[in-house]
Amino acid sequence: VGTTEEKAGFDDTPTAAGRQTIVRSVATVLPHLARADLVKQTACLRPVSPDGLPVLGRIPAKPGVIVASGAGRKGILMGPAMGKAAADLILKGTSTLDLFALSPGRF
Repeated sequence: VGTTEEKAGFDDTPTAAGRQTIVRSVATVLPHLARADLVKQTACLRPVSPDGLPVLGRIPAKPGVIVASGAGRKGILMGPAMGKAAADLILKGTSTLDLFALSPGRF
């Protein structure tokens, strides 16, 4: 029913605090769910770059490698455009999008 955003490194263990945050949030919209039984809780890792922007483009030291990552929780929204841009880089060698600000070389 929801999600949280925590800096947990590579630990994908669900937390009680995360669960409570989600239950409280959903209960404000659907109060009867506050009493519902928890069937399953998962934790997902969503990579975020140091500057918060997606990383999209060729790895400078490895020109045959293209990365499309780092969008965090916005990855589900940006995924289709990032996938199209990465596919264009692979198939056409270029993208119609200006990817300079997202270059892996900026780090």
